[in-house]
Amino acid sequence: MTLMGPLIAAQLHKTMPAVDAALSTASIASAMQTMQTAAIAGRGDQAGTRPCPKTSSDICDALLHAAAEQEPLHMLALRPLCRLIDPAHALLLLQRAIELSDGALLKFLLASDARTNVRDWPELLKRLLLFTAREGNGEMMQILLAFGADVKTASAQASADGVPLLIAAEQDNTHTLSLLLAFGADPNVHDVDTGATPLHCAAEWDSVGIVSMLVRFGARVDARNVEGEAPLHVAIQHGNLATTRVLLDAGADVNASTTAGVTPLHVAAQEGHTAIVELLVQSGANVHAMDSTGTTPLHAAAYIDESALRFTPGIANPQEVIIQLLLQHGADLRATDTNGQSALHCAKQGNFDVIVDLLEAHQPSMPRKRVCRG
Repeated sequence: MTLMGPLIAAQLHKTMPAVDAALSTASIASAMQTMQTAAIAGRGDQAGTRPCPKTSSDICDALLHAAAEQEPLHMLALRPLCRLIDPAHALLLLQRAIELSDGALLKFLLASDARTNVRDWPELLKRLLLFTAREGNGEMMQILLAFGADVKTASAQASADGVPLLIAAEQDNTHTLSLLLAFGADPNVHDVDTGATPLHCAAEWDSVGIVSMLVRFGARVDARNVEGEAPLHVAIQHGNLATTRVLLDAGADVNASTTAGVTPLHVAAQEGHTAIVELLVQSGANVHAMDSTGTTPLHAAAYIDESALRFTPGIANPQEVIIQLLLQHGADLRATDTNGQSALHCAKQGNFDVIVDLLEAHQPSMPRKRVCRG
């Protein structure tokens, strides 16, 4: 007879005498070579013994059942048997408590002898912290932190899915991110594969609150990923005006360039983010900046395929407005890229007649020999 059957039956009857009887009479001979009863388990005589997977599993099932039935006395009665839970079951049981968002069960297990057979308890807590971050459960994370989970160890460089703070930022989870930062997580930790920091992740989501929090805790606003992109580039790629403004106010370099020489203004012009282009030029963005191919923001704005655009008739499309803004701030129509192409060349290649007409309208002020119509 296993422990689970009579114990579950006793729990269903919700009577402590029945639970006590089940614990005292159930055979756990298979669990430990020198331990024959639950009373011996309670005494703590473990010499020369090791947990039995079957009994360990039964105890886990009994604990989960007691937690589900909200019977704290039954859980307390099971406490002496927690030392019989093997490490693998201990991790699974703790993860299950987190999945169920059962704070009482999680606290019970962390305070019990379930850790007895776990060789590296700090490592287990680290794994649980990572698991909790993926679950996005701030309440469970707070319990783990209170029981000593080390966010600094857990925040060591790794791939994005292995760093709690990066996960919290990617999930746009203010609660878990604030907890991790408060307990000492490194705000500049980065993904070893992409180089992305929490600020890059938050910039993508337009999470103004999280961006501001990260900056307040010391996140570097000009941190670069492996492609040389700063959080400002990421925010602009996704059209996030509010985050762009917060980053600029925090001191982000308005002319930061990627490994390919692309500036935030290049990105905003190409993506058609009119309000962001206006904000950037007002903040000192260089309208003459060239990337590694000699492309300027004006080139980026002009090289748009009309067939790929969707805009409302009667309302100026974003590229028109952006080109006008760039020209008003001194963009050079005569500038050519490494292939000798001007912005007008780009507009013609995109078959965008409105842009071609707009650029040609500004032609009289420049030498005609600089314009290629072929």
